[in-house]
Amino acid sequence: MKFKKFFFEKIHFIDSKMNAKQDKELKKALVVLSKYVKVSFKSMSNYGGTYPYGVYLKDRKNWLAWYEQNKCSFIEFKKSN
Repeated sequence: MKFKKFFFEKIHFIDSKMNAKQDKELKKALVVLSKYVKVSFKSMSNYGGTYPYGVYLKDRKNWLAWYEQNKCSFIEFKKSN
């Protein structure tokens, strides 16, 4: 349950930042979330360094599908360098 709360809080935070000015906090939340699910960071290499809304919607759909599929039973934590 702790992971579920953590996971969805990150998604809701990212949701709120997508409609506001994208800042370092958004990128930090994406990095944290990327430890568990795919985040399309390459799409952020645009002129403004922003996370395109269309890419975000596609990623978000995949994040929710990943959670539904795994229900956190197969979480494998990456080792940090």
